[in-house]
Amino acid sequence: MDSWQITTATPGWLIDELGDVWIEPENIVTYGPFAVKSWNHGADLTLIKNPFWVGTETIPVPAIDEVVFQFLDLDPQFTAFEAGELQVSEVPPSAIPRIKADPALAAQYNAAPGTCTYYYGFNKSRVPFDDARVVRAFSAALDRQAIVDNVTLAGELPAYMFVLPSMQAAPKQEDFMGQVVTFDPVYAKAQLDEYLTEKGMTADQISPTLLFNNSATHQAIAEAAQAMWSETLGINVTLAAQEFGVYLDSRSDADIFRAAWCFDYPDANNWYYDVFHSSVNPDNHFSNAEYDALTEAAGAAETIEERVALYAQADAILTNTDASIAPIYYYVTDNITAPGVERTQSNIGREYYEKWDITGL
Repeated sequence: MDSWQITTATPGWLIDELGDVWIEPENIVTYGPFAVKSWNHGADLTLIKNPFWVGTETIPVPAIDEVVFQFLDLDPQFTAFEAGELQVSEVPPSAIPRIKADPALAAQYNAAPGTCTYYYGFNKSRVPFDDARVVRAFSAALDRQAIVDNVTLAGELPAYMFVLPSMQAAPKQEDFMGQVVTFDPVYAKAQLDEYLTEKGMTADQISPTLLFNNSATHQAIAEAAQAMWSETLGINVTLAAQEFGVYLDSRSDADIFRAAWCFDYPDANNWYYDVFHSSVNPDNHFSNAEYDALTEAAGAAETIEERVALYAQADAILTNTDASIAPIYYYVTDNITAPGVERTQSNIGREYYEKWDITGL
C-alpha cells in the first residue's frame, strides 16, 4: 500500500467552543455510520446506528443497531466472554495454549498483526545508562526469541528495531540485521566489561531498578529479563510494579522502564519523530542532534525509499550507536469472537463495525 488514510475531519467550531468536552455524548457532532449514545467514563461506551447515515460504497449502513464497549483488562475480558457476557474479547497470553488445544475455542480465535512495539527504555541522564555500551550490553543480553516463545506465548515477533514493520516508510529489520543489537551474550559481556574496566568498577556496583505497570504479563517478562541480565552480566536488577497512572508519572525518573508505542497514525514518523525527537522530551531523556536531523529529513523526503533509508539510520542511533532503548517484540492482536458474529479482522487495529453482523446469537 502506497498511502494511508490517517486523518478524519473534526468540527473545529465545536472544539473551539467547548474544548476537551466536545467529545461528551451530549456535545459531540459526528458524521458516520454510528453515533455516541452514552459514555460512562472508565466503565463503558455505547454506539448506536446513525439513522441519518445513508451509506456509501465503502462505508455501508450498519447491520448492527448498537455496539457496547466495556473497559476491562485482559483477564476479566476473557472471563466475561467465556461466561457469555461479551461476544468479542481480546485474549490474555496465558489463555492462548488452552484456546489452541480446544477445537471449539480455536475456531473462534484469531491472531493478526499488532499495533505496538514492546520495549525497555534506559535513562540516558543517569549513570551507567548515559553510556551506550551499557545499554547495548543490557539489550544484547535479552533473548527475545525465548521471551516470545516461553513467556508471552502469542506468536509475537522478536523486535530489534523500534518501528513496526507494517508502518508506512518503515525499515524492515531483516534488511538491516547488520546494524541492530541482537541476542549475543558474549558481545553483551564484552560491552559491559569494557565500560567497567574504563570506570574502575565491578558489575555488583550497578544495581538498577526496572519499572513497569501492574500486569501479570509485564511481571513475567521483567522476571525473564532480570534472570537474563543476572546470568549474562552478573547484574542484579530490582523489579518495581506500579498502578498505571502512577507508573506513567514515574517512568521518566526510572533507571529502566517498560514501555510500548502503539501508533497514532500508521507511518514511521509517528515512531521516530513523535516519540524520540528531542523536542518531545522523551521519557528516557534521549537527545541526539544527528538523530533529530535524520528524522526531520525523513519527514520531508519525497520518496518512500529515501524515507526508509533515513529512518534506518535514525534507528541505528536510537538502538545501537547511542543506544537508549531495547526493542523486545512486535505485538500481535489476539481476539476471540462468539459464534453468530460475522466480522472483519483488522490489520492495523481499526475495526469497521458497520461491516459486522449478528446472525445467530
